[in-house]
Amino acid sequence: MELLPLFGGDSGPPRVNWGHSMFSQLTHLEVQDEPTDSAMWGGLCQLPCLSHLCFFHINYSLVDHILSKCDTLRVLAVVEVTTGNIRRFPEDRRFVVVTMDDVMGDVMENWERVVSGGEDYWERAERFIQERKNGEIEASRYVVE
Repeated sequence: MELLPLFGGDSGPPRVNWGHSMFSQLTHLEVQDEPTDSAMWGGLCQLPCLSHLCFFHINYSLVDHILSKCDTLRVLAVVEVTTGNIRRFPEDRRFVVVTMDDVMGDVMENWERVVSGGEDYWERAERFIQERKNGEIEASRYVVE
């Protein structure tokens, strides 16, 4: 979801109040905006229930900040078409890279898979992270397959 247009991003600098009650129960968030303002987007750490966060555009200093400050976060995913140029965060197993097909793919196919008991990309990322913690997957791997 693009959030900035909802908070004045089209008519001036956006002002997002992450402490607003509408964010109080938010657990999963896909950010399709380009998070250039690390100070503003760093406020995501104020969301008390945020457990899954996905960025479509990577900002390394923001990812560093969120991984160090957001205790509730279980998955921080970055969507990439190619994974060769992504900087790794080997010290934090919550960081993963997912492909555009995994996230966007065929919407109907993804919906049918999930409603029939299959995994969505969040669940695949969680399983990948757990397998990495258990040593079933090499610790240096970060691309969810």
